[in-house]
Amino acid sequence: TNNGSVGNYACNIYSATSGSPGVYKTEGEFDIFLFGSSRVVLKYNGLSSEVTFPENTTGIYKDAFKGNTKITEITIPASVTYIGKTAFSDCSSLKEITFANGTQIEDVGVNAFSGCVALKEFNYNNTLEKYMSINYSGDTANPLYYTKTIRFNGETLFYLDIPSTVTKIKTCLFIYCENVKKVTIPASVTEIESFAFAFSQIGDVTFAPNSNLKTIGPNAFAHNQAIKQITIPKSVESVGVQAFTECDSLESVTFENDNKCELLDQKAFYHCSALKYFFMGHNSALVEVGRDCFWECRKMEVFKFGNNSKV
Repeated sequence: TNNGSVGNYACNIYSATSGSPGVYKTEGEFDIFLFGSSRVVLKYNGLSSEVTFPENTTGIYKDAFKGNTKITEITIPASVTYIGKTAFSDCSSLKEITFANGTQIEDVGVNAFSGCVALKEFNYNNTLEKYMSINYSGDTANPLYYTKTIRFNGETLFYLDIPSTVTKIKTCLFIYCENVKKVTIPASVTEIESFAFAFSQIGDVTFAPNSNLKTIGPNAFAHNQAIKQITIPKSVESVGVQAFTECDSLESVTFENDNKCELLDQKAFYHCSALKYFFMGHNSALVEVGRDCFWECRKMEVFKFGNNSKV
């Protein structure tokens, strides 16, 4: 059938376990699946360049728009909480993506926007705090992969003052972001996840004096070409694989004294070609430096572990 018997069976099983019967229907240019209070777009069958979603849409299923070469603009309704994997994959004419006023988007699946090579504008219309809660499942799940800039409520931000309610800077939140030049990370943040600021142009990273940051994840700042110096808070316990790899403008790295950092993981500062000064701080907890951690740091002039080193 149109919707596929396997898909029909699976969705009905899912809705049954939720205690609600599932219903397929066609509304205008869309195939819709309804279960309980959820209203999921399965497939767009239209030919319009601009898409108007059915009222009260709560989700966009995987592959719903995949390979559509007609659409140029998409506005995701505020009611939508998730976008499935490869939902807009290979929409090669798509130029603009907007999350509507009061957007409640929470999850964006793998490769949701992969192959959207014409994508130039990304508009997010809610608070920065709400944006920080999005779960991007990879680099091409985030429209920033192509747009390089993001507008919040009609404004292009150059400085991020992350709210004190945020405890984790999630995967790929600001990957490839070029408009943000400065970020202040509050004491509430305990983890910076993988690729959070990778390939970005954030040159100024400031941590709150009483920072509780424990983990700088894999590739967290990798390939950042703007950052020149950074002071790592003493609360940090580990610096992940390739966390700062190929940060080619990074000249100075200083860890605060009495720091808790036990591990600089593999390739953490790999190919930081401008790195001249590295100080691990006095009374550091460091016990392990991973393989190739400082490979190709050819301009290093000062490298110190500090007093009472345990490495």
